[in-house]
Amino acid sequence: MISKQPLKRRDKIHESKTKDFIHSLQEKCIERSDKWGNEVHVRIQNIGDTVAADVKYHHDCQVSFHKGRESVQNPTNRPKGRPIGSVDEKKNVGFYKLCELLDNNDDHQYTLTELEGLLKDCSGYGEVYTARQLKSKLQDRYKDEMNITCEQGKETIYTFLNESNNILRQHYSNTGLTPEESVDMAGVLIEDEIRTTIYDKSQYPKFLEMSNYEKMEERVSQLLLRLLSHLIKDRRRRIAISHSITSAARPRSFLSPILLGVSVYCNAKFESRELVHLLSSLAFADDYQEVLRLYSAMLPAGEKMYEWVDKFVNFVFDNADIDTHTLTGLGTWHVLGGIAGVTPAGEIVEENLPRSTQVQSVVDAGRFAQLPTKKYKKPQVPGLRNVLIKPLEPFSTNHSFLRLGIILDNIWLASFHVTQTARCPLWSGFNQTLMKQIHYDVSRIDILPFINNSPNHPDTLYSALCYAQDVSEKYRLGIIPVTFDQPLYQKAVEIVQASPDLTKVIVRLGGFHLLMSYMGAIGHIMAGSGLSDLWETVYGINTVKHMLTGHAYARALRAHMLTASSLVGKMLHTSTACNTQLGSS
Repeated sequence: MISKQPLKRRDKIHESKTKDFIHSLQEKCIERSDKWGNEVHVRIQNIGDTVAADVKYHHDCQVSFHKGRESVQNPTNRPKGRPIGSVDEKKNVGFYKLCELLDNNDDHQYTLTELEGLLKDCSGYGEVYTARQLKSKLQDRYKDEMNITCEQGKETIYTFLNESNNILRQHYSNTGLTPEESVDMAGVLIEDEIRTTIYDKSQYPKFLEMSNYEKMEERVSQLLLRLLSHLIKDRRRRIAISHSITSAARPRSFLSPILLGVSVYCNAKFESRELVHLLSSLAFADDYQEVLRLYSAMLPAGEKMYEWVDKFVNFVFDNADIDTHTLTGLGTWHVLGGIAGVTPAGEIVEENLPRSTQVQSVVDAGRFAQLPTKKYKKPQVPGLRNVLIKPLEPFSTNHSFLRLGIILDNIWLASFHVTQTARCPLWSGFNQTLMKQIHYDVSRIDILPFINNSPNHPDTLYSALCYAQDVSEKYRLGIIPVTFDQPLYQKAVEIVQASPDLTKVIVRLGGFHLLMSYMGAIGHIMAGSGLSDLWETVYGINTVKHMLTGHAYARALRAHMLTASSLVGKMLHTSTACNTQLGSS
């Protein structure tokens, strides 16, 4: 016998007591125009008086109908289960992320503890399933694609199989072959393809091709790559292992760019021949002799030729101190190194590098990238006596670029006072904004040969300047600027002024030392003007001393710019006040 529910839990039912109820209900049906609204409209369209017809309705249905909700008695699109955003849905989101991770991962065996840890990582350490719930969800999700291995005293291992391989497994079961026979058949097919392929060892691969996966895959057996694709999901590792296998199968006829690159890196980084031999014996790298052949092939047979015709070339020389490994820790190698800035850069084309079959001797290799040292004869009269210093006349307005520079300087200095500070860029940003639309050429850097001698010796500097003179005549470059830092600049100027044969060389001071000297000159001129007292209100006393000499470069540059801006602001304020006073009078 079924008992009735208590009054508190029963649905509230109302009767229609006004004639306007039917009109408001019809308007709401037209406004809703959905399935529930159409059903109600069909029911009441033949009713003229709801009071006489004793029309009754549920309270909950009347509220839901007028507020645009769905039917309480007959829900149409309401999702089953708990509402969206519940704890179970959050658990499901973390579980789906776990399944996606398992499907796309190279590892296929996990313990239950590892799966719980991955589930916490995927859910962001929120609400997750318990171990029992996780086991049940995995069984429902993977079914026959998951094997569970249980051993006494050990943790349960879950092995996930690849769904796409079920067809192959079914085909294999129909062939009647044993697993050993199937593996042997695959090995024979791969071996035949590797041994019948002709590999080109006449030249080394280009360095740009080593980062191209398609080029690296073309060098090995496609059957081998197909086999490894079922074992290794990562493409880079798959290609590297395929090169190791091919090199182990054909060590004398296959040249792997990947294994050769590993050998060159280990030799240059660790300087260990034993390490290269060890990796080569394990088929993880090429042998040491191949590294020496590569070095020999990179050394040109004659003088190196540069693409400097119709280019602007700027030479830069500086100390190149290289620490050599000695028993005492001493014996640092001091040489003079140089680079060439070439503008425009032009198109860089990587040429083919023929493979060398012989290794050059140490004597022949030592001659590469080295300039012979020339003897400098010191004159009786110093060359600096011939230097004439002329005024630059910076305030001359004959040059348009100089007038433009003065105008831009004043605009930038005044911008701190006529605009908001946040909108005024610094000096570098101001110039970058102005020059954004101006076309410029990209430069490239070429390495110059070393001069195996002390950089401070006059013979070394004279040899570098003579090399610049010879290059200018050989490539018809005209005047070549040669840049030195401050310690070498004075000696280089002395040599150029005392050598009448160096007519195509102009010695320049490095940009950093040039600015330091310029700031030091300003500090010397402004001595006693109160500039140091002004800066000491912000910086320390000892710091201001180095700023005035230009040694504290960054602080001095900022202090000079702010001081100049403040002076311009003071001048603008005074000029505005004077104009106001004149206008009022």
